[in-house]
Amino acid sequence: MLSVTFLHLDLGIGGAKRLIVDAAVTLQKKDCAVHIVTTHQDESHCFSETRDGSIYLLPLLETGFPERSLINFTPYVRTFASL
Repeated sequence: MLSVTFLHLDLGIGGAKRLIVDAAVTLQKKDCAVHIVTTHQDESHCFSETRDGSIYLLPLLETGFPERSLINFTPYVRTFASL
């Protein structure tokens, strides 16, 4: 099974966010394991698929991620690349 991880800084509502969510849903329908890693998600301002558990979402701020900076994704990218 193919595993895909999307990295996105702020998973709120917007065109780029919709594209990520739609791509994740489509890949899941094709039997891919999909994860979205983000530094921010507001439950009151997000797409339903990221709120209802349809997509596995890892909000890094809840796990001690220091700040909303793309540079800080680097260690996580290396971790996912080594899996």
